[in-house]
Amino acid sequence: MDILYVLGHHSKWEDNELRYSLRSLEKYGKNIDNMYLIGYNPGFLSDKINILDYTDTYKHIQKQKNILKAICYAVDYFKLDEFLYSSDDHFYIKETDFDNYPYFSRGELSKNPDTIKAVVYRKSLKDTRNILEHNGYTYYNFSQHGNTHMSKQAIYYAKLIIEKSYSTLYGCEPTCILLNVLYKYKKFPIIQREDVKIFKDFTTKEDLLNRLGDREVFSISNETLKVGMKECLQELFPYKSKYEL
Repeated sequence: MDILYVLGHHSKWEDNELRYSLRSLEKYGKNIDNMYLIGYNPGFLSDKINILDYTDTYKHIQKQKNILKAICYAVDYFKLDEFLYSSDDHFYIKETDFDNYPYFSRGELSKNPDTIKAVVYRKSLKDTRNILEHNGYTYYNFSQHGNTHMSKQAIYYAKLIIEKSYSTLYGCEPTCILLNVLYKYKKFPIIQREDVKIFKDFTTKEDLLNRLGDREVFSISNETLKVGMKECLQELFPYKSKYEL
Protein backbone atom coordinates (compact mmCIF):
# COMPACT_ATOMS: atom_id res chain seq x y z
CA MET A 1 0.00 0.00 0.00
CA ASP A 2 1.28 3.47 -0.89
CA ILE A 3 1.30 6.19 1.77
CA LEU A 4 0.93 9.93 1.21
CA TYR A 5 1.98 12.55 3.74
CA VAL A 6 0.60 16.08 3.51
CA LEU A 7 3.11 18.38 5.20
CA GLY A 8 2.20 21.95 6.09
CA HIS A 9 4.60 24.78 6.92
CA HIS A 10 3.66 25.25 10.55
CA SER A 11 5.63 22.71 12.60
CA LYS A 12 6.32 23.70 16.21
CA TRP A 13 9.32 21.35 16.34
CA GLU A 14 11.27 21.86 13.11
CA ASP A 15 9.36 18.96 11.50
CA ASN A 16 10.77 16.35 13.87
CA GLU A 17 7.20 15.05 14.19
CA LEU A 18 7.58 13.78 10.61
CA ARG A 19 10.96 12.24 11.41
CA TYR A 20 9.53 10.09 14.21
CA SER A 21 6.34 9.30 12.31
CA LEU A 22 8.42 7.84 9.48
CA ARG A 23 10.53 5.88 11.95
CA SER A 24 7.38 4.40 13.45
CA LEU A 25 6.12 3.33 10.04
CA GLU A 26 9.39 1.65 9.13
CA LYS A 27 9.50 -0.14 12.48
CA TYR A 28 5.90 -1.37 12.60
CA GLY A 29 4.42 -1.04 9.12
CA LYS A 30 3.89 -4.12 6.97
CA ASN A 31 3.26 -4.04 3.21
CA ILE A 32 4.30 -0.44 2.65
CA ASP A 33 5.04 0.12 -1.02
CA ASN A 34 5.89 3.68 -2.07
CA MET A 35 6.10 6.67 0.24
CA TYR A 36 5.02 10.08 -1.03
CA LEU A 37 5.02 13.56 0.48
CA ILE A 38 3.42 16.77 -0.76
CA GLY A 39 4.59 20.00 0.84
CA TYR A 40 8.35 20.43 1.14
CA ASN A 41 11.54 18.68 2.23
CA PRO A 42 12.48 19.86 5.73
CA GLY A 43 16.09 18.97 4.95
CA PHE A 44 16.49 15.49 6.39
CA LEU A 45 14.53 13.32 3.94
CA SER A 46 16.27 10.77 1.71
CA ASP A 47 15.50 9.77 -1.87
CA LYS A 48 13.45 6.84 -0.53
CA ILE A 49 10.49 9.21 -0.28
CA ASN A 50 8.97 10.90 -3.33
CA ILE A 51 8.59 14.62 -2.64
CA LEU A 52 6.47 17.23 -4.39
CA ASP A 53 7.09 20.87 -3.45
CA TYR A 54 3.73 22.52 -2.94
CA THR A 55 2.45 25.81 -1.51
CA ASP A 56 -0.93 26.04 0.18
CA THR A 57 -3.66 27.78 -1.79
CA TYR A 58 -5.67 29.11 1.14
CA LYS A 59 -4.88 30.87 4.41
CA HIS A 60 -3.51 28.83 7.31
CA ILE A 61 -6.83 29.07 9.17
CA GLN A 62 -8.48 27.28 6.22
CA LYS A 63 -6.50 24.11 6.94
CA GLN A 64 -9.15 21.65 5.73
CA LYS A 65 -9.32 23.32 2.32
CA ASN A 66 -5.54 23.20 2.00
CA ILE A 67 -5.35 19.50 2.90
CA LEU A 68 -8.10 18.50 0.48
CA LYS A 69 -6.54 20.56 -2.31
CA ALA A 70 -3.12 19.02 -1.65
CA ILE A 71 -4.49 15.46 -1.67
CA CYS A 72 -6.24 16.02 -5.00
CA TYR A 73 -3.13 17.60 -6.50
CA ALA A 74 -0.86 14.78 -5.27
CA VAL A 75 -3.17 12.10 -6.69
CA ASP A 76 -2.93 13.70 -10.11
CA TYR A 77 0.81 14.43 -9.98
CA PHE A 78 1.97 11.08 -8.58
CA LYS A 79 -0.68 9.06 -10.48
CA LEU A 80 -1.91 7.52 -7.22
CA ASP A 81 -4.73 5.01 -7.15
CA GLU A 82 -5.32 3.39 -3.74
CA PHE A 83 -3.28 4.83 -0.86
CA LEU A 84 -3.34 5.82 2.80
CA TYR A 85 -3.29 9.48 3.81
CA SER A 86 -1.11 10.39 6.79
CA SER A 87 -0.16 13.43 8.84
CA ASP A 88 3.21 14.04 10.46
CA ASP A 89 1.83 13.56 13.98
CA HIS A 90 0.72 9.92 13.55
CA PHE A 91 2.91 7.39 15.37
CA TYR A 92 2.59 3.59 15.25
CA ILE A 93 3.56 1.41 18.19
CA LYS A 94 2.39 -2.04 17.05
CA GLU A 95 2.84 -4.12 13.93
CA THR A 96 0.28 -2.93 11.37
CA ASP A 97 -0.59 -4.48 8.01
CA PHE A 98 -1.39 -1.57 5.71
CA ASP A 99 -2.65 -3.81 2.92
CA ASN A 100 -5.49 -4.80 5.23
CA TYR A 101 -5.95 -1.59 7.18
CA PRO A 102 -9.61 -1.09 8.21
CA TYR A 103 -11.89 1.85 7.59
CA PHE A 104 -12.32 3.42 11.03
CA SER A 105 -15.13 5.75 12.04
CA ARG A 106 -16.02 7.71 15.19
CA GLY A 107 -19.73 7.29 14.54
CA GLU A 108 -21.79 9.93 12.76
CA LEU A 109 -20.89 13.60 12.46
CA SER A 110 -22.91 15.69 14.85
CA LYS A 111 -25.19 18.50 13.70
CA ASN A 112 -23.84 20.57 16.58
CA PRO A 113 -20.35 19.40 17.60
CA ASP A 114 -20.29 21.69 20.65
CA THR A 115 -17.93 19.47 22.63
CA ILE A 116 -15.05 20.31 20.27
CA LYS A 117 -13.09 23.26 21.68
CA ALA A 118 -11.40 24.31 18.44
CA VAL A 119 -13.92 26.73 16.93
CA VAL A 120 -12.65 26.53 13.34
CA TYR A 121 -12.54 22.71 13.35
CA ARG A 122 -16.00 22.59 14.92
CA LYS A 123 -17.35 24.80 12.11
CA SER A 124 -15.64 22.61 9.49
CA LEU A 125 -17.23 19.44 10.86
CA LYS A 126 -20.64 21.08 11.02
CA ASP A 127 -20.36 22.22 7.39
CA THR A 128 -19.15 18.74 6.41
CA ARG A 129 -22.23 17.11 7.92
CA ASN A 130 -24.56 19.65 6.32
CA ILE A 131 -23.12 19.27 2.81
CA LEU A 132 -23.10 15.47 2.94
CA GLU A 133 -26.61 15.22 4.35
CA HIS A 134 -28.03 17.82 1.95
CA ASN A 135 -26.63 15.89 -1.02
CA GLY A 136 -27.94 12.52 0.09
CA TYR A 137 -24.75 10.94 1.43
CA THR A 138 -24.01 9.25 4.73
CA TYR A 139 -22.14 11.39 7.25
CA TYR A 140 -19.83 9.09 9.16
CA ASN A 141 -16.92 10.74 10.96
CA PHE A 142 -13.90 9.18 9.29
CA SER A 143 -11.55 11.78 10.78
CA GLN A 144 -9.02 9.64 12.66
CA HIS A 145 -5.59 10.43 14.06
CA GLY A 146 -4.08 7.58 12.10
CA ASN A 147 -3.69 6.68 8.44
CA THR A 148 -6.89 6.89 6.42
CA HIS A 149 -7.91 5.27 3.15
CA MET A 150 -7.98 7.47 0.06
CA SER A 151 -8.32 6.72 -3.63
CA LYS A 152 -8.46 8.28 -7.07
CA GLN A 153 -11.93 6.77 -7.39
CA ALA A 154 -13.18 8.62 -4.31
CA ILE A 155 -11.94 11.95 -5.67
CA TYR A 156 -13.60 11.27 -9.02
CA TYR A 157 -16.99 10.54 -7.42
CA ALA A 158 -16.69 13.50 -5.05
CA LYS A 159 -15.87 16.24 -7.59
CA LEU A 160 -19.07 18.23 -7.04
CA ILE A 161 -18.93 17.88 -3.25
CA ILE A 162 -15.28 18.91 -3.22
CA GLU A 163 -16.14 22.14 -5.06
CA LYS A 164 -18.96 22.83 -2.61
CA SER A 165 -16.60 22.30 0.30
CA TYR A 166 -14.23 24.95 -1.09
CA SER A 167 -17.09 27.44 -1.00
CA THR A 168 -17.50 27.10 2.79
CA LEU A 169 -15.66 29.47 5.12
CA TYR A 170 -13.06 27.07 6.49
CA GLY A 171 -13.53 24.01 4.29
CA CYS A 172 -14.83 20.51 5.03
CA GLU A 173 -12.95 17.62 6.61
CA PRO A 174 -11.28 15.79 3.67
CA THR A 175 -11.54 12.18 4.86
CA CYS A 176 -15.22 12.62 5.73
CA ILE A 177 -16.02 14.13 2.35
CA LEU A 178 -14.15 11.55 0.28
CA LEU A 179 -15.04 8.39 2.18
CA ASN A 180 -18.73 9.16 2.66
CA VAL A 181 -19.07 9.80 -1.07
CA LEU A 182 -17.13 6.62 -1.87
CA TYR A 183 -19.31 4.65 0.54
CA LYS A 184 -22.33 5.30 -1.67
CA TYR A 185 -20.66 3.39 -4.51
CA LYS A 186 -18.54 0.92 -2.55
CA LYS A 187 -20.08 -0.39 0.67
CA PHE A 188 -16.85 -1.14 2.54
CA PRO A 189 -16.90 -2.47 6.13
CA ILE A 190 -16.54 0.20 8.82
CA ILE A 191 -15.13 -0.32 12.32
CA GLN A 192 -16.33 2.19 14.90
CA ARG A 193 -13.88 3.21 17.64
CA GLU A 194 -12.85 6.20 19.70
CA ASP A 195 -9.96 8.30 18.50
CA VAL A 196 -6.75 8.75 20.50
CA LYS A 197 -4.95 12.08 20.60
CA ILE A 198 -2.65 12.88 23.50
CA PHE A 199 -2.94 16.36 25.01
CA LYS A 200 -1.03 18.33 27.64
CA ASP A 201 -1.99 15.95 30.44
CA PHE A 202 0.67 13.55 29.10
CA THR A 203 3.18 12.44 31.73
CA THR A 204 5.42 9.48 30.80
CA LYS A 205 5.91 6.76 28.20
CA GLU A 206 4.25 4.29 30.57
CA ASP A 207 1.25 6.62 30.90
CA LEU A 208 1.05 6.84 27.11
CA LEU A 209 1.14 3.07 26.59
CA ASN A 210 -1.49 2.52 29.29
CA ARG A 211 -3.85 4.96 27.61
CA LEU A 212 -3.41 3.36 24.21
CA GLY A 213 -4.30 -0.16 25.33
CA ASP A 214 -4.63 -2.28 22.21
CA ARG A 215 -4.52 0.70 19.83
CA GLU A 216 -1.80 0.61 17.18
CA VAL A 217 -1.46 4.36 16.61
CA PHE A 218 -1.67 7.67 18.41
CA SER A 219 -1.40 11.36 17.69
CA ILE A 220 -0.12 14.30 19.72
CA SER A 221 -0.99 17.94 20.32
CA ASN A 222 1.68 20.64 20.29
CA GLU A 223 1.27 21.07 24.06
CA THR A 224 2.79 17.63 24.70
CA LEU A 225 6.10 18.77 23.22
CA LYS A 226 6.57 20.98 26.30
CA VAL A 227 5.96 18.20 28.83
CA GLY A 228 8.16 15.32 27.72
CA MET A 229 6.79 14.02 24.41
CA LYS A 230 10.01 14.86 22.54
CA GLU A 231 11.98 12.59 24.86
CA CYS A 232 9.28 9.92 24.71
CA LEU A 233 9.37 9.75 20.91
CA GLN A 234 13.16 9.58 20.93
CA GLU A 235 12.97 6.67 23.36
CA LEU A 236 10.34 4.87 21.29
CA PHE A 237 12.05 5.43 17.93
CA PRO A 238 15.79 6.06 18.47
CA TYR A 239 17.07 4.82 15.11
CA LYS A 240 17.05 6.54 11.74
CA SER A 241 14.67 5.24 9.11
CA LYS A 242 15.56 4.70 5.47
CA TYR A 243 13.57 7.86 4.75
CA GLU A 244 16.18 10.00 6.54
CA LEU A 245 19.58 11.16 5.37
